[in-house]
Amino acid sequence: MLTRPDDTEITITLPARASGADIAAELIGATIELSTCPADGSLVVLFDTGAVLSVPPSPDFESWNVSAPGNVLVVSTPGGTIAAWNWPSLD
Repeated sequence: MLTRPDDTEITITLPARASGADIAAELIGATIELSTCPADGSLVVLFDTGAVLSVPPSPDFESWNVSAPGNVLVVSTPGGTIAAWNWPSLD
């Protein structure tokens, strides 16, 4: 779901129709201010435009993944359990 700065909520379903791609295009050039993964396995991303992208977990498939430098990969697995590979050590 995309929540616009004016609190308008738009649900994007997959496979996305062209209109879903047009909606996501609003985020091109936006900077991520904060991203978080609550305990339920969802993903919430806040952009500098005020838009918020929310991706709920799925009981049947991997609903989202995020990659980072160093081959870091974080995935919401089926059921919302979070799996992470190559996570940097805090030592």
